[in-house]
Order: sequence, then C-alpha cells, then structure tokens
Amino acid sequence: MDLVSVIIPTYNGSQYISRALNSVLNQTYKNIEIIIVDDNGRNTEEQLKTQKIIEPFLNDKRVKYVIHEENKNGAAARNTGFRNSNGKYIAFLDDDDEYLPNKIADQVEVISKLDEDWGMVYCASNYRGFEKSGDLLYDLLLHSVVIGSNSLMIKREIFEKLNGFDESFLRHQDYEFTARAAAITNIKCVKSVGYIYNSEVGRNKAKSVEIAQKYRAHYIDKMLPLIKKFSKFRQKVIICSNSMEVVSVYLRKLKLWMFYKELRKFTSQWDINIGIHIILYTLLMKTLRKLNRKPYKNAKEWGKKCYSNH
Repeated sequence: MDLVSVIIPTYNGSQYISRALNSVLNQTYKNIEIIIVDDNGRNTEEQLKTQKIIEPFLNDKRVKYVIHEENKNGAAARNTGFRNSNGKYIAFLDDDDEYLPNKIADQVEVISKLDEDWGMVYCASNYRGFEKSGDLLYDLLLHSVVIGSNSLMIKREIFEKLNGFDESFLRHQDYEFTARAAAITNIKCVKSVGYIYNSEVGRNKAKSVEIAQKYRAHYIDKMLPLIKKFSKFRQKVIICSNSMEVVSVYLRKLKLWMFYKELRKFTSQWDINIGIHIILYTLLMKTLRKLNRKPYKNAKEWGKKCYSNH
C-alpha cells in the first residue's frame, strides 16, 4: 500500500481538531501519516489549547505535530505540512471538517491506476459534487467546478512542480492552486462522497464587501496568465463570473442598477469591456448551474442520489 500524507492546517480550531483527526485515523485505508500544522503561533493561548488536545493523538506514530513560530496563513501551513511529509500521495483536511471513512481508499484506488497525464483526483462532499474529468482549467477558473483542498488528492511530483500553494493568498488558495494544477495535468473525478463540509462554522468569510473584492482582485490578477489562454469571449466570461460573486449582494436585494454599476466598476481594473450580453450570458450560466446542484444534509444519501447511474 502506498503511503498517503494527510495535512491538517489548524488556526483557532481547537474545538474542532479532534473530530478532524479521528476522521482520518478511522479511514479504511491504513497506510497514512497525518501532519498537523499549528498556525496559531507558538505559545499563544490557542496554540497551547490545541497542543493539549492533540497530545493524546501523538502516541500514534502516524501523527506528527508541527508548530509555526508565528501565524502565517493557510497556504503556508499546507506547504509546511508538505515539507514534513513522506507520502506518494498528498491530501488535505481543514480542521473544522471531516473525512468519511472511505475517502482515502476510494481516491487511492483511482489515482494509483492513472498514467502520467493525470496528476490529481477529487471527490464530492455533502455540500458539493461534480462529475467532470480531464482538462478542467476553464471550469475551475469559472468555478463551475470547485475543487476544495478537502476534496483533492495529488501526486507528490505534481505538488512539487507547482511549488505548493501561493502564500500570498489569504483567501481563495484552493481556487488558485487547483487552477495551476489544471494547467499542467488532467484531473479525475472520483465519483463518491468523501468528506463532510461543516458549513455552519463559517470562520473564513470576508468581513466586508470591500475585503471580499480585494481578495478576488488578487485572485484574478494572479490568474491572468491562465485566463489569457482562452478566447477574448471566454476571458470576459471568466472575469465577469468572478466579479459577480463580490457584487452579488446588490443582485440579491434586486438593486439592479447598483449591481450593474458596481460590476462594471470592479471589472474595469482589467481594462476590458463587459457588455450586457456578457453579463446576461454569465447570469444564465450561473443560474443553470445552481439549478443542477442541490446539496443534501446526509452525505451518503447525497452520494447515492447523485451517482446512482455510475
């Protein structure tokens, strides 16, 4: 059995971390190592609380605990975890979420049979699922397919080629990392529900529209070389789709003029003309996507329903 490294970054997550850890230790696939990266900063109150909770788990030789001297960010913590890992395959888990028991076994079964053109696999969650495989760059830039870090398993050599996560990202690290991965390798969907996303926790939401716009602008700026691989029309759709997500508050309140005005203002920083036809096309595309994706509270029920034809 090939070794799988599961990296768990933690920050202000002491109340959740034991649940995440147990969900990995209880995997049906046993050849694993777990690297917990504490990003609270050494000797802070939260770091000491986390360490106390983790100490009993350290009796298991599969569990490692690494402490950042000071708080960095989630991207840096994932990279630290990788540097302390030995696995042929790398997986990630947020400290407030949890794996379902077959997550690693299902993914190893698929990824171990893929040839060199395929470097990553992903699965569904209780919250989100997709079925696309292959060249997913356009889908990922649009977020019509979203591969969060919890859902992926990546070959070690691909992670190394990517030089890990971009540590300049305070948000959207998953968007950025998976898009860069899709630019150099095919990605395979493992058609099973692999983890539970505990959406009620919601610790990582931006505190204001202005902050959300700042984070999204940083993402688009970094993605421009990949966005420019596509036609002018698709470039506009990608930027329009991303921009809509940070001005959608006006649309939900039916302030259509403000929505249009703020959307044009936000997209203008990339010197492109987003016309009405692009906006309507993107809105239609997003609406159809939402209608085709319905989450279920019971992850196993969700998986059975979504993948009954496979």
